[in-house]
Amino acid sequence: MNIKNQIIMEVTGKLVKKFDATTHGDSFKKIEFIIETEDKYPQLVKMQATQERVPVVENIAVGSTVKLNFNLKGREWTNAKGENVYFTNLEVWKLEVTEKPKEYVAEDIPLDADGDELPF
Repeated sequence: MNIKNQIIMEVTGKLVKKFDATTHGDSFKKIEFIIETEDKYPQLVKMQATQERVPVVENIAVGSTVKLNFNLKGREWTNAKGENVYFTNLEVWKLEVTEKPKEYVAEDIPLDADGDELPF
């Protein structure tokens, strides 16, 4: 009997970069992105989302704080030289925006006594 172990994890961090979504084969879609963790020593971590979660990630603004549930996935692949290569992916299966980025609002510049905003 083959029992599949799956590690499910959660992390909260700020979305700092999104890469363009890609399509592999006829219908497999994925998007990779970087979050900065909220740890004492923040880490930049590359994660990925696939299929129906791709447009969800595309619609999240960079700078947003997100809570992600993900699986740790690994696999082996044999390259053209016959060498075994190993891959590890952090596959997001649930994501939630917990805080949108702050928008900068310019304060009004007070006018001087002459009604001129320039100091000279």
